[in-house]
Amino acid sequence: MKNQYLNINIKDVEYLINSYKEWYGTFDKEGYKYVIEQLNFDDKYYNDLISSLHNFVKGGEFYSIKERTNNDYNKETSKRTSRHRTQGASTSS
Repeated sequence: MKNQYLNINIKDVEYLINSYKEWYGTFDKEGYKYVIEQLNFDDKYYNDLISSLHNFVKGGEFYSIKERTNNDYNKETSKRTSRHRTQGASTSS
């Protein structure tokens, strides 16, 4: 099975960033939220979008984001929750 990536047009991302900067004179935390909201992808991609967008804004590339099934997302969330519980348990005595 070939990996599929989210269909994100870099020109759209640039347009959204530039529009926000033009309106508000800056690109701040709310700007990131605005761009992600306008791209209109499922919440399960929020962290990937923030990371890629931040890299792009800082002069890097906007890297491709793999599509995930809900099952993939649930596994990842479960691992983070489990890891957090384990870390919390080891610090309390």
